[in-house]
Amino acid sequence: MTTELTEHRPAVRAWLELLRDPATLQARGALSRQVTRDGPRSYCCLGVAEQARPNSRWVHRDLVDRRRNRYGAHVLFVAVHDDDPAEVDEVDEANEVDEVRYTELLRLSAGALNPATARWLGVEERDPCVALPGDLVDAFPHGAVQTLSYLNDALQLPLATIADVIERQPFNWDGTYERADATVRGWRIEEEKS
Repeated sequence: MTTELTEHRPAVRAWLELLRDPATLQARGALSRQVTRDGPRSYCCLGVAEQARPNSRWVHRDLVDRRRNRYGAHVLFVAVHDDDPAEVDEVDEANEVDEVRYTELLRLSAGALNPATARWLGVEERDPCVALPGDLVDAFPHGAVQTLSYLNDALQLPLATIADVIERQPFNWDGTYERADATVRGWRIEEEKS
């Protein structure tokens, strides 16, 4: 479905296509994770945006660097982009980095979009806010404002539903709370009129 948002923003269109791709596996609690060396890689909705950005790849310290959180043991990955030399400094062919560089990269994108990826998508926030349409999310029948990470991790919405939410944002969506709140208020006014 083409909307004003996707018509004028090819980056958002590429992101939505990847969110809806059945081959894209969903992660929670990390941009990207992998449980075993040979296992599939999964992504949260923001990690999918990093993956959709051209020239992206994922770095990690090594597969021994396992972290445990409420989502289980996994290897954390951090996105870097080959079109930004500062990001790929000190990354070897195996996409491994030393602990200091990994920590710097992790701080840059921990649980949120890389700043350059946010700019690529045309949003101001690294964890963009969206206006939640009441007809898509039963928990919020009159709409609400939430961050994309909240939709992915707390509400555990499927990636395709998150894509539907993003697609329903107005053409001037910028990921800020203020813009999302104004959108929800507009929907409520329209709802009251009908």
